[in-house]
Amino acid sequence: MKRAIALTIALLLLQPVAAVAQDYEAFRPAATVDNLSTGFGLFDGSPWEYSTAPHIAPTAWFVMAVNDFNPYAMAERKKERP
Repeated sequence: MKRAIALTIALLLLQPVAAVAQDYEAFRPAATVDNLSTGFGLFDGSPWEYSTAPHIAPTAWFVMAVNDFNPYAMAERKKERP
């Protein structure tokens, strides 16, 4: 039952992201400049860099922020339950 509720909540939260995904131009960029170093390397030795290309992760964070949703607060609420 808890899993079904969690799945329902997750699907509701992903609806805005799905709506944004309909319009490729609405995606947020991974970085404000091209070739932004993460400080990490890839397995082939090349640097792991972000670009200004549209990316789903910053778009999802943007949608959560606009909706005043903190995914980390959900973990805190779980800890508070008896």
